[in-house]
Amino acid sequence: KSRAERFTPREIPLPEKNNLVLNTEAFKPEPSRLACPLPGCGREYSFVLYPDRNLYPMYCEVHRSEHKRRHFLRMAEKGSRVTCERPDWERWGDYEMDFEAYAVGRPLLQPFGHGRAVTQPS
Repeated sequence: KSRAERFTPREIPLPEKNNLVLNTEAFKPEPSRLACPLPGCGREYSFVLYPDRNLYPMYCEVHRSEHKRRHFLRMAEKGSRVTCERPDWERWGDYEMDFEAYAVGRPLLQPFGHGRAVTQPS
């Protein structure tokens, strides 16, 4: 029974369910702003309208995944204070971005150092 349930084909959601379908007449990319339609959020997010694309994000960056939307709605139902703030991640500095060049430029390390004598079999 569990194998039969596991191998049942899942219904693939349509892209229009969680995305905006916008047909634009633009000839070049144009920036645009919308408010998140999730009840209680209302954050504004920006995206770029492209002439050859018609699917765009419907929700703000914080609520793009289904799990985060469900969690937000569940917390709002409970009456908890829901925060929509995204943590500010620090970008890598030049040192971290150039780590490969740094690592390649380092001399090769000897596993046992220079003090150990190596004997040749006679």
